[in-house]
Amino acid sequence: MSNKGSVFQKGGGGTNFEKLVQTAFLINLIIRGNVPCIPSGELSEVALQVTNRGYETDDFLAVAKSINGEHRILIQVKHDISFTKDNEKFKEVIFAFWKDYNNNSIFDKTRDKLIVIKNGLTKDERNHLKSLFNWAVNHATETDFISEVNRIKAKKDRLEVFRAILREANGNTDLDDNEIWEFLKCVDVLEYDFLNEGSIDKTYFLNLIKLSKSKNSTANDVEIWDSIFSFVSTLNPNG
Repeated sequence: MSNKGSVFQKGGGGTNFEKLVQTAFLINLIIRGNVPCIPSGELSEVALQVTNRGYETDDFLAVAKSINGEHRILIQVKHDISFTKDNEKFKEVIFAFWKDYNNNSIFDKTRDKLIVIKNGLTKDERNHLKSLFNWAVNHATETDFISEVNRIKAKKDRLEVFRAILREANGNTDLDDNEIWEFLKCVDVLEYDFLNEGSIDKTYFLNLIKLSKSKNSTANDVEIWDSIFSFVSTLNPNG
């Protein structure tokens, strides 16, 4: 076996990041908090490793309820991923997303979401990738969406990456603009900085714990976070 690889990789950094994100969602579940990407969507369930439910996207599933009904959020956690044509991790994610998106028995295209979570977005990803998903949701038609994207080369290049990978995922058959637009309306990317020293996101969740815990609890916010992380670690391997 090769000894190559960073200390982070050898130490299971990617797996730890996945557990940290799952811990954050479980805390939101415990306090009945809202879930990202679903306006006023109260989290009602978190399920880990959901291939046994028929999903291809396997890191975890979050279920939320809003005035519009129930929403399923399929989440793939990658501590570091490049959103490019030649990145195999990204291709695997999109291939799985495409299969789930087209499985009407487990995915509602009008309410459900497909989310990639990574440790930090680059400036380019914030400016152009994130905007691509925002514009897909906020434009009324595929014509308006494509016209807006085509005005800016960096955003057009991002769209072409999805067009190329989705073609492969679709059995080497091209998708039209409407099909790509409809798919991108369901996709989003989030960032959590849990792997950074002085993590802002962890501080946010520690504050949530402090504000939400029982006044009779003798455990502090860090001890409660650590106990939930430990609990997630026992659940994650077995779903």
